Amino acid sequence: MKISISDREFQCKIPMTDKSNDVLKAFGLTQNRIKTFIYGCEFEINSGEICCISGASGSGKSLLLQDILRNINEKSPTDTIAVNSVLLTTCKSCVDCLDNDEGFLGCLRDLSGAGLTDVFTILNAPFYLSTGQQYRYKLAKAISDKTKKYIFADNFCDNLDRVTAAVISSNLRKIATKTGKVFFVASSHDDFFSELLPELFILKHLAGDTEIIYKNKKTEVYVKG
Repeated sequence: MKISISDREFQCKIPMTDKSNDVLKAFGLTQNRIKTFIYGCEFEINSGEICCISGASGSGKSLLLQDILRNINEKSPTDTIAVNSVLLTTCKSCVDCLDNDEGFLGCLRDLSGAGLTDVFTILNAPFYLSTGQQYRYKLAKAISDKTKKYIFADNFCDNLDRVTAAVISSNLRKIATKTGKVFFVASSHDDFFSELLPELFILKHLAGDTEIIYKNKKTEVYVKG
């Protein structure tokens, strides 16, 4: 699938006060400079592949992830799921929230793939889990949905310990290869790359540039002009 993302420009919507204008003058800026430009890009991704969006905080990773999700939804509106959109229930256990043709063993495998292996966690309701456990449950729920091919995970493993992040990354690599699901993950961390082994890197730079790096292929940099 070929995906094309347009450039985006954001104007400052905060009212400029006398104090704000004094700050601009102190830094030698004008109000026209108080804007953010996010450079778009074009890339291709195929079944069973992983795309990792990386970059510093504030570089536009989440915005790009949302744009990619919106782009794919226009072509395949029923094939996508965003991990952060998964709801947390109080009335069913984690294992009962998942639906797998292989029964509870299949549900356990999906939960394990997302790093949830503790029996007390699996039998607890998602709403009552810790923040890190809730994120892993949401990931398991997205993985277990057989109707969804494209899975979007913002802040991927950001609030997990790094060993757990590495294990989940390795599991996602296997799941993508086995099932043909396509994962789009965004994170400011880069310590899980050797386990995730993405086919495509998208690096967002604070200056607005978007850099596309294909595994064992060429690198492309998208800038304005």
